[in-house]
Amino acid sequence: MSPSIRTRAARLLALPALLAAASLLTAGCSGDPLHLMPEAASHEAHQVDELTYLIVWLTIGTFVLVQAVLLWFLWAYRAKPGVRASHTHGNHAVEMVWTITPAAILVFLAVYQMGLWSKMKSTEVPQGIEGRKVPVQIMARQFEWYFRYPGADGQFATADDLVRQGDLVVPVNAVCHAELRSLDVIHSFYLPHFRFKQDAVPGLQTKLWFRPVKLSADREPVKDRLGRLVKLDYWDIVCAELCGNSHTYMAARLYVVSDADFDRYAKGEAIQVDDQKGGKRAIQLAKWDAGAKRGEGAFWTAWSHQDDQTVKGPPKNPKHPFAAKAGEEE
Repeated sequence: MSPSIRTRAARLLALPALLAAASLLTAGCSGDPLHLMPEAASHEAHQVDELTYLIVWLTIGTFVLVQAVLLWFLWAYRAKPGVRASHTHGNHAVEMVWTITPAAILVFLAVYQMGLWSKMKSTEVPQGIEGRKVPVQIMARQFEWYFRYPGADGQFATADDLVRQGDLVVPVNAVCHAELRSLDVIHSFYLPHFRFKQDAVPGLQTKLWFRPVKLSADREPVKDRLGRLVKLDYWDIVCAELCGNSHTYMAARLYVVSDADFDRYAKGEAIQVDDQKGGKRAIQLAKWDAGAKRGEGAFWTAWSHQDDQTVKGPPKNPKHPFAAKAGEEE
């Protein structure tokens, strides 16, 4: 290999290393300068944003570098009068550079994000995470989200459980320790402002946790479909898995409230939240009736039904698990 080729290969190898170092430094202090993300509402969201921007800067830098090299080749090896074209079968040094460099970047990203991934995907709240613990069960069903809180005894599936469909309420700076299940098909519990997503798989009980650090009432205004700024007082809960013909309507609201408001809510009392028309509306938990043949009480019996090892498959009509039996009045 000639000295000139070695020099060029060394320069090409040094550029990605400098680019990675600059990207890492920029990502650590950038926040969300390009406004690619929804407003961050959890401590872990900022760490995910830093990782995202590290990848963004690496991608942009690599694109600029490749295009610059391409333009240089177009100019340096352009057709010249009286100069015959030389034929080459490639250069092993350059091929090693463009093979090893992307592989090294991918390995670096895998190692760099490993701690954050294991922390956010831990089934138990990691050590060092302080704050009030709030247990909740989350059931996904086409095309709705259901939530159940333990009552005063602190145990689920007892007579004092409280339930609600469509609204999840947790106190600020608390750790929500949740159990997630699906009744029918694969859904995905996604909190875009928390940068958290977890699939809900029928027959599987998945434990997860998240930690809000900002009141939902302090959420910044967002634009509606007509471009107008509107003030919302909840964080979004959406399904990130195509789950049927009404998948886009499978949404719920996450209200992050003060400790005092949550204490009242957890006792079954109504709390006031803003509506999109500038007024107020009350939300309140309902008592779970385990013996009910219809509605919310019967619906939650499907939770323990999934723990029955003798069950070979899902209910025959998963959309209506509490539908009337043969001979009963609909």
